[in-house]
Amino acid sequence: MSMNNQISLSSPPPLTQDIKNHFKTSVMSWLEIDVKIEEYKKKIKELRNQKTKEIEPEIMNFMKTYNISDLNTQNGRLKYSERNIKKPINKKSLMENLILYYNNNEDKAEEVTNFIYDNREEKSVQKITKLKAKKLPLNMTG
Repeated sequence: MSMNNQISLSSPPPLTQDIKNHFKTSVMSWLEIDVKIEEYKKKIKELRNQKTKEIEPEIMNFMKTYNISDLNTQNGRLKYSERNIKKPINKKSLMENLILYYNNNEDKAEEVTNFIYDNREEKSVQKITKLKAKKLPLNMTG
């Protein structure tokens, strides 16, 4: 038996008031940090939108119009480039391309599409999320 199995089979330490208080403090800290992160995310989103939707198109248009590929600034170099990229594969585009591949045999294309989507690798993700609810005091029982 491995060390991890031994630990998971043993019972937890007794739930003392100190342990409850430490847990409560940790939860409160987590919630405070979560609020700060949301505030920063909102501000970052505003700045990113201003940069990419308002200012960047003007700069790109100017650089393209005047054939400027590199622009030296005090904070670094800006480089304008244009390239073609492939769109990501989604179920619709996969199906459309398989229909073409199988000479308009939609049944075969759908069969292969469903096989690919049904047999994708799964992974387990653990996280804590805060649900939107009425503000209630933290009350621990148990």
